[in-house]
Amino acid sequence: MKKKWLLLVFWTIVACFSLQAYEHPSQVELFKGVAQAHVLEPSLTIPLFLRINIQEFTEAWSFFVKIMTQESHRLFSESKQKHSEHSSRALLISHCYIYNTLLTHFFVSPEGALLYTLDRPIPAGYVSVFDYAKKHSLTSIHDFYAFYFDCLSADYKEMINNAALSVDDEEEYSKYQNKSQTLYLEMYTMYEHLYGSEYEACYGAHLKTYQDIFKILVDEKHVADAL
Repeated sequence: MKKKWLLLVFWTIVACFSLQAYEHPSQVELFKGVAQAHVLEPSLTIPLFLRINIQEFTEAWSFFVKIMTQESHRLFSESKQKHSEHSSRALLISHCYIYNTLLTHFFVSPEGALLYTLDRPIPAGYVSVFDYAKKHSLTSIHDFYAFYFDCLSADYKEMINNAALSVDDEEEYSKYQNKSQTLYLEMYTMYEHLYGSEYEACYGAHLKTYQDIFKILVDEKHVADAL
């Protein structure tokens, strides 16, 4: 239900703007100016991303990801900055989910125009923004997915810990165990976007560790049930 709501928010934003790419040399500076002066909610940033070509996107996205990963408090209003760590992380994950949706449907024309589309097949000559990033070493795409992975992993560890503390409460244990499984699958999806990057080996090891931790949790539950 939450993801459906996030997608509804995303499509509402997209529907308000043309999906055509524009050639405006000042768009990157406009983006940076807006980013410096305002809270970086998706409703503000996504329309700007939809107006630029791939060269402008490369610079604007790198600028944006640096803010997201190093000054994430700037993505929230002052009232939201007062939330608990868990609530703030949930907001970050919801933002990441929206930006992942954007990237998943971004394609680059041979001329460098950006096309946002759900249509299939993609026009001849177009490539996904992921293929473009790999070819042109657009490392900020990897930085974004590593950050997304980190946010999910923090939630995962919290759910594992909650499950471990709830082994005697079947309903609570099942709730946290199911959440941790869902988070693991989401982390794995983010990890797939890190293939070929400097993060691949390290985050692959993280996944292996999280899988091992989950197995330990299940084994402990079996022991508790047997007592």
